[in-house]
Amino acid sequence: MHRLDRYKEVLAVDRLRQISSPFAEYALPVRNISLIQGKYDNDGDHAYFTTDLYGGSVESLRHLPPAKPSLAKDDDPRRLPKKLAKRILLHVLRGIAHTHRCFVVHGDIRPSNVLFSVPKGFTTRNITDWITADPPRFNPPEQSDYCTVQSSVSQPLPLPASLDEVMDRTFVLADYGGALTLTKDPSESRSSCSFYYQAPEVILGAYCDEKMDIWSFGCMAYELLTGEPLFWPDERAASAGVQVQKGIMLHQMMCFAAETFSREQLAASEHARTWFDDDGRFQMYRHILTPQPLSFICVFMDRAPLESLDDIMPTAYFLEQCFRLDPERRPTSGKPGLDYNYL
Repeated sequence: MHRLDRYKEVLAVDRLRQISSPFAEYALPVRNISLIQGKYDNDGDHAYFTTDLYGGSVESLRHLPPAKPSLAKDDDPRRLPKKLAKRILLHVLRGIAHTHRCFVVHGDIRPSNVLFSVPKGFTTRNITDWITADPPRFNPPEQSDYCTVQSSVSQPLPLPASLDEVMDRTFVLADYGGALTLTKDPSESRSSCSFYYQAPEVILGAYCDEKMDIWSFGCMAYELLTGEPLFWPDERAASAGVQVQKGIMLHQMMCFAAETFSREQLAASEHARTWFDDDGRFQMYRHILTPQPLSFICVFMDRAPLESLDDIMPTAYFLEQCFRLDPERRPTSGKPGLDYNYL
């Protein structure tokens, strides 16, 4: 890890290693975060961390076949079975709750940053055989402050043969390279969250706290349950620049949230004038006076057509909680907060 990200990562890691919490009544298992087993921070530009061994990321599961009808993925090969998706989301929400209790914001929640445990019975001998059969590759040497270092990258473990094999795995939140420690200083609350998982306050340049993780969690939940990202790029605007693409994202956010931004929220946002006038009107699409609201129920009926309305309604309600434009109106990750009973 390079010096630019090292300070934030080390600070977040130190916080997360503090297992004790003043909210012991709602203590959650630490197994749902990728706990750092050791850190080494004495070599100039480089910091080194050791973690447990994991079997892969949730992103890698998206194209695995189901082996049993009970886990059938219906007609969309990218959609995870609901039972598996709920298990992943429950574990991730526990990891987020523990992270927030340590006064840390993860800052980059997405499927590729959620890992799953190795199979039960996976031994040291299995690891040795794997490394022998598929040795690590070495990166080019790098000059650090005190010596030349050369990192190695192990080849990934073989993926499970089917989704059935991961139903009993533990899922953990990993990669705290974009983590923030909770602070009241807006200059210390900037996020580098992946674009299509960004909360509106990130795009607008407003103060960011733990509620940005709730928005990103909602984006990931929607993606796992439907097989599609909630927010999508406009290919026609691909050459128009980042600001236009961000404006399209903000418009989509207002549609899905069925809300508009308050003047107070825009006034506290550094970049709001890029897309909004002084009265809070969206300037990018001048012919649209008010973003047209979209019901999550209607969206799910369109994107998950084989599910009944009785199944869709609780899912839509669960997600609607995550997508409030005002972060103060989003629920917390702990109890009481997001509805753990749904998961």
